[in-house]
Amino acid sequence: MAERMRRREFRARTPDGRWLAVEEAGPEDGDLVIFHTGTPGSHYIFEGQIRECAKRGLRIACVSRPGYLGSTRLRGRSYADNPADTAFVADRLGAETFYVIGHSGGGGPALADAALLADRVRAVTAISTFAPRSAHGLDWRAGIELVNGPEEEALEAGDEALQRLLEGEASKMRQVTTGAQIRDDFGRLHSEVDRDSFVGEFLEFQVKSYPLAVQDGIWGWFDDDKIIWGDWGFDLAEIAAPVSVWQGGEDRIIPTAHTEWLARNISGAQFHLLPDEGHVSLMTRRYGEILDDLIELGA
Repeated sequence: MAERMRRREFRARTPDGRWLAVEEAGPEDGDLVIFHTGTPGSHYIFEGQIRECAKRGLRIACVSRPGYLGSTRLRGRSYADNPADTAFVADRLGAETFYVIGHSGGGGPALADAALLADRVRAVTAISTFAPRSAHGLDWRAGIELVNGPEEEALEAGDEALQRLLEGEASKMRQVTTGAQIRDDFGRLHSEVDRDSFVGEFLEFQVKSYPLAVQDGIWGWFDDDKIIWGDWGFDLAEIAAPVSVWQGGEDRIIPTAHTEWLARNISGAQFHLLPDEGHVSLMTRRYGEILDDLIELGA
């Protein structure tokens, strides 16, 4: 059995009086990678990510965004609010500089760090990330109907409709206790390569992480959705840190056109399109490769 990495959880109070929940893992003296999880999510980190970081002498930290597990809600937040929390956590962990990775709904917060913390961020990787709704020349809705369409419809109908939808989905997530529920109930909309990723250690992680993502309610998810479909609060032109954008060609959650647009519209961004990977398999099968690219990018 693979050796388990050192990991610890803590909560810290921000200067404005909110609580943030954090998990940190890996070598204590390793360079820091801050990981922004998808939507919905929590600070709970997949053991496979921890091991891949540790192989490279890196430690990883993940923060529950406001409103998620253990973190105080910040009403009306935008992605521009995220860098202050990232910097606060990095300070608590004694890291002057650090790497940033964001996956799916965590991609926007990662890009905000690239824009507003460029003096501290070595490099940023955005994986399977939505483009802003204001993206010029992008048919933003094309391709999102299958999985994210109901949330868009609810957002357009108003906050009460979105709340009802998310409460229904959260109720299902709280009832997850077996891998079969993940594969059958939630995995049905994924591509085949993604469904094949829901096995073994990663499947066990998902069985634990689904209920945790909504344990404290829906408001982290609600606020994430409002930002994804609304105003990010910063301009991509402000990005100064090195950025790479990764996308799987078999991703049914985030359309490839979104990441292609981001790569074209972020100055100096590198684009990695892996035709045979999906939304999940990029994280389970290519995470080491993504880390190697991130380290090289920040050299």
